[in-house]
Amino acid sequence: MSAPDDRAADSNKCIFRVIARFDAPVTQRLLLPARVYLPQRRVERVRRLEKAFQKMRIVLLGAPGSGKGTQGEKLVAHFGIPKISTGDALRAAVAAGTELGKKAKAAMDAGQLVANEIVIGIVEERLGQPDAQKGFILDGFPRNTAQAEVLDAMLVRLGQPAIGKAVHLAVTDEEIIKRLLDRAVKEGRADDKEDVIRHRIKVYNDETHPLLDYYEQQGKLMTVQGVGTLDDIFDRILGVLK
Repeated sequence: MSAPDDRAADSNKCIFRVIARFDAPVTQRLLLPARVYLPQRRVERVRRLEKAFQKMRIVLLGAPGSGKGTQGEKLVAHFGIPKISTGDALRAAVAAGTELGKKAKAAMDAGQLVANEIVIGIVEERLGQPDAQKGFILDGFPRNTAQAEVLDAMLVRLGQPAIGKAVHLAVTDEEIIKRLLDRAVKEGRADDKEDVIRHRIKVYNDETHPLLDYYEQQGKLMTVQGVGTLDDIFDRILGVLK
């Protein structure tokens, strides 16, 4: 083998060792050169790693009362990756006193809605943290197709793989109303009346349901029936994530 070939072989080995460490941002940056220089069997390994990375980037979709919060926590325990919601990310940014957190706090203190660009910026900060590098579960973001497109571009900027699966917990409106009315009684939520709940469901359907079409067109939508025992529903979710 000539000297340039020796150097190429050494480069291949170095690239592959880095990829094999399963470091998401580094792997993504090296995927293109790896495909160019690595032997075919190693290229296949890289592709399997890509799929594994994507598998662990999940968007959880479901109306209020669908049970996605509970199932999200079960996924956290099962896969060891964080569940990220906009509310949690906002509170964490405010508590940490980040620049975006300060802007969010100023808006909340003034009784205003936090601007969309601030929310998106805080989500991007959260996805850039070390514990999210090997995967995450998004709950409550994106809420619409515009945010989904922003999320796709965001992951590219962060050097992370694209969303792998969008898991939709399908529950009928009437079942959700029943659940939320029962919860209101148990938790003393006097404001959770049926007309209020129906309005929340309508808002969800109008704004978030188009996301189902968005992810279905990408071949990423997995619909799971959200009725039954918690364990039965969780088993269905694991089934579609395989």
